[in-house]
Amino acid sequence: MTAPPWPVAALGLVLSQLLTAVALSAHEAMHGSVFPPGPRRQLLAWLGLAPLLVTPGMWVAWHVQAHHGHANRGGLDPDALYDVSDHHAVARLRRWVTLGTDAPVASVLANLVLFSLQGQLFLWVVCDDPALRDKLTLDRRRERLLTVLLALGWGALAVAIGPWATLWGLVVPFLGMNATLMGYIATQHWLLPHTEADDPARTTQSVTVPRWIDRLHFEFAWHQEHHVFPRMSHRFGPQVRAAVQRLEPEAVPPQPVGRVLWRVWRTPSSMDGPATLSSLDRRRRVPLPDRPQGA
Repeated sequence: MTAPPWPVAALGLVLSQLLTAVALSAHEAMHGSVFPPGPRRQLLAWLGLAPLLVTPGMWVAWHVQAHHGHANRGGLDPDALYDVSDHHAVARLRRWVTLGTDAPVASVLANLVLFSLQGQLFLWVVCDDPALRDKLTLDRRRERLLTVLLALGWGALAVAIGPWATLWGLVVPFLGMNATLMGYIATQHWLLPHTEADDPARTTQSVTVPRWIDRLHFEFAWHQEHHVFPRMSHRFGPQVRAAVQRLEPEAVPPQPVGRVLWRVWRTPSSMDGPATLSSLDRRRRVPLPDRPQGA
């Protein structure tokens, strides 16, 4: 018997957020704030990242080494926006599937898969860039083989459970996880300039979300604080922010995630130099502030 579509769809969306929570707990673990190195950390990483077609070894190289080591540094941070003058195939693809005004409808749809797509671009192309290659401890052959096996495993499961269960049990959660994680990445990094400085106050901003979402997502919204203390649990983010506000009263507090996401969607999705967002034809240019701005 076929289940009613709307309750099943709702369950698929709920499952996407529960899996996102597991993925974010894996993020905490791989930074060393949950378990010491060992099988427990690896198990949690596999459980959280496998639904996104990401392996733990790939995640360490992509997120911990490349992103945290070079946040918002053009050509080194795989999560940063690309420059409008960069004609590399990866740059051309990313420009058209990044949330922004160049292709607003397509960009919204693309963000349903963009997190996983970024991971695959990193694994198969970006990690071999000469500027980045020697900065990574990545066993490329092993992680690529594991990724192929992971994809085949999900494909076999889809065949075994049939199209209906695949749609609501695998595809919808996959899309929901991607959209949620890209919402965080876009709001926490993309409205800030590229810089050579290792300064989280200039490369990262925190956002605010409803408290129940914050609890479900392990306080991931406190992202600037995470870049200051990467191995610290996100649950201490509010305490770090309170200390920052006492020491530097003019520091801009976190902004509502919906407001920041609206700004991201209404601006171009490419860089033209380190401090300007630009449309592909350079007709629309939006200067970026040196640091996160308030409302």
